[in-house]
Parts: sequence; C-alpha cells; structure tokens
Amino acid sequence: MFDRLIGKLFQRAERRAAEDFQANARAINEKVRLLAKLGGAGSVSPAACRKYSASGA
Repeated sequence: MFDRLIGKLFQRAERRAAEDFQANARAINEKVRLLAKLGGAGSVSPAACRKYSASGA
C-alpha cells in the first residue's frame, strides 16, 4: 500500500514536470518565432540605433 502511494506521488510529479517543460518549450518557440519574424523584417545597424536613441525619438 505504501509503495503504491509513493509510486503515485512520483508519477504525478513526473507528469507535472513534463507538462511544465512542454509549456515552457511552447513559450520559448513562440518567442523565437517572433524574434525571427522581427529580425527578418529588416535589420538596423547599431550606429543607427545610437543615432535615434541619442535624438530622443
């Protein structure tokens, strides 16, 4: 009986960890796709970034 209880606890923990890992992987993939989409839209040189940030725009 004790073995079954401990086994259920471990299975629940493993399942929860796998679900969390999968959710994190989905979120990371979504962010990577967004960054790739933004990066593909056109790149801005670091000098241009400094120019615009210095002007306050």
